[in-house]
Amino acid sequence: MPYMEMKDRILEGALDLYSRYGQSRVSMEEIAAYLNISKKTIYNHYKNKTALFHEALNYYARRLVDEMQNIINDTEHGFAERLHGFLTHSYMELGRKDPRFFEDLRQFNEGLEDSPLLFVRSRMAEIITVFIDSAKEEGIISGDIHTQNTTYVFLTIMNGIISWDLRDQMPISRVEILKSTIKIALEGLLTDKGREILKETLDE
Repeated sequence: MPYMEMKDRILEGALDLYSRYGQSRVSMEEIAAYLNISKKTIYNHYKNKTALFHEALNYYARRLVDEMQNIINDTEHGFAERLHGFLTHSYMELGRKDPRFFEDLRQFNEGLEDSPLLFVRSRMAEIITVFIDSAKEEGIISGDIHTQNTTYVFLTIMNGIISWDLRDQMPISRVEILKSTIKIALEGLLTDKGREILKETLDE
């Protein structure tokens, strides 16, 4: 198998296990067994567990941003379809990962200048800004709403949901929290047309 294909296979396998159990609970031996390869093969590409986790996070961050960018840039669909795609993808990313994945993600990124989280936040700010402006043009968000302030509100919401440790809180998922906060945050921004679209989107 070519060098880059094996690297990507290791990253995908590691991310799958990190998503289920959290990075701190997954060993190099378990990753090797999951992929049916030798531990030596992993070490041929990554010098240690920390290096693998860092690269896996960067890989995940780039993939997540690209997927979100593709949804927002799909101008063949209107705001409603793109909002639905954006939220559905967000629900899937939040809902299918163990809370420990987000704990490890947050702890690992503290103090890093090349933090994957910082990269995601920066790129998501650009994506959300474009999304808001397109909604204004379609008459779905009021034209007098300040785009940059609104972008900051949504980034804060998403960061808060990712950072919040829910295991000792009320039995409610990150997906349900995201649905509720998006509804609360958007209702004050939307026109009547936008509220109808939001209601239809969140009810699906």
